[in-house]
Amino acid sequence: FNFFSELFVGRLQKSQQSENMQERIRIIMDDFTEFIYINICRGLFEDHKLLYSFLICVQILRHPVHAAYLSKPHISISEWNFFFRGIEAGKGVVTDHGAAAAPPWMSPLTWKKLYTLEQLTLSEEENCVFRGLGEALTASADWRAFHDDDGMPERDLPGGWDGRLNA
Repeated sequence: FNFFSELFVGRLQKSQQSENMQERIRIIMDDFTEFIYINICRGLFEDHKLLYSFLICVQILRHPVHAAYLSKPHISISEWNFFFRGIEAGKGVVTDHGAAAAPPWMSPLTWKKLYTLEQLTLSEEENCVFRGLGEALTASADWRAFHDDDGMPERDLPGGWDGRLNA
């Protein structure tokens, strides 16, 4: 415990000073996060650094206060469970009754995953970004063109979804 206390005190002393308390808190958080990240990455293989970065980002965004501090939507427990478990996250919670048929250009499995994700997150008032995505996919030919485009990664999602689904 003493080692971590000394490490923290050392970073407090070495980080930029400020009279403004909010600014000082931001400086300390940024400095300490960068310091810890750099030092942990020293002991990781290159292949593992991206995974480590992803896990840090997810842990920050899973906490609503931290996500709000960064002006990002938080990752709900339903989204996180779906990320890890896929369709299994909906077992016993989501039924297939009322699900529309998959568009002809989309595989039934992909459609089922999308439907499950949308249904899992419908009850979340503060984070319902997937609401209406299935309907939008079936109603617009723009999604088919997006799906078939080899340059998909460079394009925005159709129908304004790019702004809703990107953190």
